[in-house]
Amino acid sequence: MGTRILLLADCNSAHTKKWALGLSRKGFKVGLFSFTLPLNDWYSNEGVVLLNSGAMQPGKSGVRSKLQYLGFLGELRRQLAVFNPDVLHAHYASSYGLLGALSGFAPFIISAWGTDVMRFPQKSFLHRAILSFNLRKADAICATSPTIARYIKFFSSKPVMLVPFGVDTTVFKPLAHPERKKEVFTISCAKALEPMYNIHVLLRAFYQLKQQFPHQTFKLVVMGDGSEKERLLNLTATLNLLKEVVFTGKVPAEEVASRIADSDLVMNLSEYESFGVNIIEAMACGVPVIVSEAEGLRHLAEQAPGNLVVNTRNEDEIVGAMRHFFQHPEARKKAGESGFQLVNKYYTLDACLRRMTHVYDEQIHARLLHLALEEHKKPVLH
Repeated sequence: MGTRILLLADCNSAHTKKWALGLSRKGFKVGLFSFTLPLNDWYSNEGVVLLNSGAMQPGKSGVRSKLQYLGFLGELRRQLAVFNPDVLHAHYASSYGLLGALSGFAPFIISAWGTDVMRFPQKSFLHRAILSFNLRKADAICATSPTIARYIKFFSSKPVMLVPFGVDTTVFKPLAHPERKKEVFTISCAKALEPMYNIHVLLRAFYQLKQQFPHQTFKLVVMGDGSEKERLLNLTATLNLLKEVVFTGKVPAEEVASRIADSDLVMNLSEYESFGVNIIEAMACGVPVIVSEAEGLRHLAEQAPGNLVVNTRNEDEIVGAMRHFFQHPEARKKAGESGFQLVNKYYTLDACLRRMTHVYDEQIHARLLHLALEEHKKPVLH
């Protein structure tokens, strides 16, 4: 029988799906406990078992729903007894981390994703205390980026293992024939339509680029949905870019991959980003990137020479970076190749799964040793 892993994670997150399916395909028995109901059945034919009942509808939020999280503790303990995992692994250090910490199960692993350690503890003293408690209860702590690991150090002195999300290079890969001549210079961005992602800044910079080269055909593809959609559509109309800008809405990973691979440039101008999964996806496709100075993005771009970091408050700098890649095909090729090499060396899904399974093995062995020592300490009755 394979090692049994119970994941505490959002069943509708693309990252959760990636971990659960990846582990299942490697022979692990994977159980998934989520606060929300799945939007579709992506798991049952893949050997992943959805464990909880009475979950909330996706998208439910607010203080009341946050308090309801604790109501899942009894159900989790019942499922732990039934599923009998070798490891309990919470993906998110705050909400799911708290549930795992309160369960008392060991070995217990927490993986921090970003806002859970970078934003959550900033809300109040209580939030900081909850995060510290969760990390204290964890037998092992993982972070998806060095940026996140640095934030964890404010709340825990325990060692932090770096285990990035990883990118599936069987899905995100270069075009088979990249040498074909393209008449349209295509820029892509795969981010939610929310203020922090600066899609409005990207639109204005794209407009300036188009103005500088009136005889060139440009296209901007924005993949995502969110609260800023109407505002961004209005801005697009105001800038007279309705023919050049495509808002796809939220699309499946396979479509994201094909659109990125067919792009000449990928951009992410986020105000805040802990890692930048969409950037390693672009790099996996051999496409150059322009990113903001957000820690997680800058870290990736600086590891792949030729890719560019810009100040989101300097529109001229952004336009200049776009112009650089448009006018210099060799620069695009060099940046794309260095990003591709970076991903295939450090950030493939397979490599990240190996790191995670190594953490599992360490914790299982440590737990068995602990139990053996405890048994040895018991007095012998005559």
